Amino acid sequence: MSRKTDLEEHIRESHSLIREYEDIIRLSDRPKEKLRAKREIEAQWRLIEGYLSEYLPLAGEDVPDSIEQIAHRSESWEEELERLTAEAVFGSREERRAYRNRRTMLERVKSFWVQDVLEQSLHGATLLALRMEEQEDVVEHPWNQVLRPSPTKRALPPGEKIGEVFDEMGGALLILGEPGSGKTTMLLELARETIARAERDPEQPIPVVFNLSSWADKRRPVAEWLVDELSVKYIIPKKVARPWVEDDDLLLLLDGLDEVPLECREDCVRAINEFRLEHMVPVAVCSRAAEYHVLDTRLKLGGGILLQPLTPQQVEAYLVKAGPEFQVVSSLLERDEMLQELTRTPLMLGIIALTYQGTSASDLGEFDTAEAHRKHIFDTYVQRMFERRGREPQYSSAQTLHWLSWLARLLTQHHQNQFYLEQLQPTWLPARGQHVLYVIGVSLAAGLGLGLGVGLGVTVGLGASTGLLAGLLLGLIRALLAGVRAAKQPIRSVEKLRWSWAELRLRLRDNVVYSLSLSLLGGLSIGLVFGLGFGQSGTLARGLGIGLISGLFGGVVFTLAGGLGSDEAVDTRIRPNQGIWRSASNGLRLGPVVSIVSGLCGGVVGGLVGQPVVGLASGACGGLIDGWLLFGGEMALRHLVLRLILWRTGVLPWDLIRFLDYATERVFLRKVGGGYIFIHRLLQDYFAELWERE
Repeated sequence: MSRKTDLEEHIRESHSLIREYEDIIRLSDRPKEKLRAKREIEAQWRLIEGYLSEYLPLAGEDVPDSIEQIAHRSESWEEELERLTAEAVFGSREERRAYRNRRTMLERVKSFWVQDVLEQSLHGATLLALRMEEQEDVVEHPWNQVLRPSPTKRALPPGEKIGEVFDEMGGALLILGEPGSGKTTMLLELARETIARAERDPEQPIPVVFNLSSWADKRRPVAEWLVDELSVKYIIPKKVARPWVEDDDLLLLLDGLDEVPLECREDCVRAINEFRLEHMVPVAVCSRAAEYHVLDTRLKLGGGILLQPLTPQQVEAYLVKAGPEFQVVSSLLERDEMLQELTRTPLMLGIIALTYQGTSASDLGEFDTAEAHRKHIFDTYVQRMFERRGREPQYSSAQTLHWLSWLARLLTQHHQNQFYLEQLQPTWLPARGQHVLYVIGVSLAAGLGLGLGVGLGVTVGLGASTGLLAGLLLGLIRALLAGVRAAKQPIRSVEKLRWSWAELRLRLRDNVVYSLSLSLLGGLSIGLVFGLGFGQSGTLARGLGIGLISGLFGGVVFTLAGGLGSDEAVDTRIRPNQGIWRSASNGLRLGPVVSIVSGLCGGVVGGLVGQPVVGLASGACGGLIDGWLLFGGEMALRHLVLRLILWRTGVLPWDLIRFLDYATERVFLRKVGGGYIFIHRLLQDYFAELWERE
């Protein structure tokens, strides 16, 4: 290890310790612990100052961004530390929780987008300084007609950082470019710079990356859409997300305006403009240039830039810095003008470099059009990724192409670029008959579970025949209700639970209808079972009354369950399919509670006809199953049935997470928190076209 590398590691370690001690100052309730943390911070900053004094002369201009940010912060660390201790020592519990949520969100955005996407960029974003041109006419600015009646275009100075441009435009910037020109890379570079600011200054807004393609699904006001996106994509409770949006605590990084369908793209621009009239938040928007210029409505922002094509000098410098094994690509470029044209965007340059690394000029072939050449490059890239070193192939190339092309087509159809397992919905099933099969599967599974539980309990006191009848009747009713819900409702994961009167009011109408149905049908069934179990008409009438009371109890439990909402704490862990696993886990935790209450009530009701044991056993067993279904298990069950059908139809593998990780290892996908994205929209389009050709 060189001295330069050794010093970089020391600087990062000390800065990481400083972050930990800053958290202690903000969150601890013990004054002595805060004082010790402050002393440790002072000691670590002095160490960093010593390291930097030796490191900077050694590094020259080759200083990583992370070290440069630490060096910048070291210039004012004493003032920053004094401000921190003055503000945080006396913070209330709510203030400490708000800080913890903010810090978690910053770490989440940094992990998802900066570390997992930007720093793993296929085309080596750090090796390319993209040229930018300011374009005044691409946005609607209220002072343009007065101050600048003739819009101009000017090249921005080489080396100017996107954060500086963003500030010059008043924190409201439009980033335009051709496909693969580096728009998302530039947006994520802005995310990195603004996250660093937000970590230093708690008054700075939280930068968050959103993709506008999902806005087209419901076309709601932007504020509502942002709350939903924070909840679904970042697993942020809505009780936390909504104040962030309402209080202008976010810096919005909006990617993919061009991915919004053309028929509603104008509406999307208007929605953003309306949101900006009500919220003074910093915002950056990315779009392909051609798709934006056809719009009649312009974004009301401070300014816009157009990313410029790479120059031959930039391409050559990239290949030289990439290493000698890429020099064969330089040779190919010298003789092929069409290939030169394709390398003018960072994405295609990176793909071409990986595709033709180690090949000869004779492998290139001849092409009539740039589009045919581009298709050949993607074909070759995919093949090279299958051949690259790494783990042994876990799936055949044919399987991988089939599954990825189906996934790409569905993402494109639903205006999405990120895939989360929790978002798999019955609407993704290839045929209507499979949707019917899904509803039947959910109905049978839910009905069978409850039927077995109740039937077992009734069998204890009334015999197998009566137990079978009870199981069939109540199982059939539960299957019917589960089927109706599965046919009408999407799959929504049930995560952290907390009582909420607002949630109860929101769902009250649907829950009351469901509860009355449960009370009537379930109550009649219970009464029929009790009555027939004794074979006397009086007992039958009495049993029907008792059954209605029991059914009403079940309906009340279901209605009250509708008042459970999400907690206000932001979870720090994100993993694939986390929402479904939590749904099942919540059901397992609350199922026994429902079982105990249901068993006790069943025992009391059963005692009215002289069968407390039957009531206790059937109530406890049935309550355990229905409690699990009610508090998250039904959503997990629906997801399981859906996955099973998708697997049997051959459009997705059963071990889906393992496959997605394999596709990530082969550089077809990137992992973003608990979700996955194709490495670029162009590759997603390529796979979607593969499905159409199939």
